[in-house]
Amino acid sequence: MNTPKLRLLLLPVCLAAAWTFAAAAEPVCRRLANGLEVVILTDNTNPAIASFVVVKTGLRGEGMSSSGISHMLEHLLFNGTATRTQEQIYEEADLMGAYHNAFTRDDYTCYMMLAPREHFPKMLNLQVDMVFHSILPPEKLEKERGIVLEELARDRTSPRYAAERALAGHVFAGSPYALPALGTEASIATMSREQILRYYRSYYVPNNAVLLLVGDVDIPTALDHVERELGALPRGELPGGPAMPALFGPDRFAAFDVDGAASQVVVTLSAPALTEPAWTVFRLVRRWLEDEEMSPLAALVRAGAVKGFQGETLTNRDYSLYQITLELPGPGPVSPERARALADKLRALPLDHLPEPVVRAYITQETVSEIYDMENIHYVGMWKGQILALADPARYPDYFGDRAIAPLVRFDATAVRTETARLLGHPNPIITVLAAKPAAKSPAPMMPPGAGMPR
Repeated sequence: MNTPKLRLLLLPVCLAAAWTFAAAAEPVCRRLANGLEVVILTDNTNPAIASFVVVKTGLRGEGMSSSGISHMLEHLLFNGTATRTQEQIYEEADLMGAYHNAFTRDDYTCYMMLAPREHFPKMLNLQVDMVFHSILPPEKLEKERGIVLEELARDRTSPRYAAERALAGHVFAGSPYALPALGTEASIATMSREQILRYYRSYYVPNNAVLLLVGDVDIPTALDHVERELGALPRGELPGGPAMPALFGPDRFAAFDVDGAASQVVVTLSAPALTEPAWTVFRLVRRWLEDEEMSPLAALVRAGAVKGFQGETLTNRDYSLYQITLELPGPGPVSPERARALADKLRALPLDHLPEPVVRAYITQETVSEIYDMENIHYVGMWKGQILALADPARYPDYFGDRAIAPLVRFDATAVRTETARLLGHPNPIITVLAAKPAAKSPAPMMPPGAGMPR
């Protein structure tokens, strides 16, 4: 890790680079008559175009009987349309030199294609056909069902799987976010094509989607192609959202026995939402808390209370959380009193040691990260997909380039300490103990009679 002094030296260069990049990358935003949002980010230094279709549905639209349906549908959309077989889809992509992929998240699913700029019209036609005109070929369902069940079986072999499922099930209890993204063996095994079709027709409509184009895009020409390919899609009537439970309340505590080398206490706190103004300073708070050298959490390590710590942000349409995982020195059970005492220590951590140069260094790191993500055009949809799914479209430009970075420089060490105190001071954190089961002692090897006896 760089020292704060070395980090600080990078600041003027990085901020200048961010300004130069952002000046050439102000997004152009349009809304088609059918409600489809279109965002175009030009980068004429790259002779390719990346196209991302962000559909605003994921785990949030699922229940126990439909668990995994978003991911299953994602698989099926690569299998054929009314005008193309699966083989033709892949052959056309290969002939363009295109890369295509997809992923499913809590509240959106993203489909991406990347191809040389001269193939943009053909690429967009192929992508739109796949995403909005699939026939979900019946003969492909069992193949994809088998693939997903294999993924589930592979996940279960991970030593972390049981711990991750227990943690999500406790923290998000009563909400769809407690369910696994891949679904369950029972839900996948019984999922019918008719059920998937209903889901597809309900959520895959233009007024529930965003098209993001990034790269060497000629904007007027691109908008003409977008209107031609997507403008005639009919609007849909979206299903109502599920009722979401309040996560925080008095004494949210649970303990689970899991495999692992060391027991952990996971403290879940309420964080600013991705679309809230406080998210900006929270980006710096995360940098501080996850900095092994400077983090106030390091005081717990120095005191011998924990062996190590990690931080993770979980954010979706309904909840924004920050989880602090405290790793204990070894395996074994953890009493509720010990776990609660560790959570209480978070509220009492000293927050006075945060020099201004370190805050400037964190701003540099955020700036570098933004530049890197934006200049690798096939990454943009991965990192910005969620904000496109959650934010008010009128504010889309605020989340790209310099407009995403500029607000950071307004915050100093006092602001970061204040937001950190608010975060750690949550009166009712969710406490989850992941108690690592001690390894069973191997029995002593059996010895034949007389072995080892003096002769």
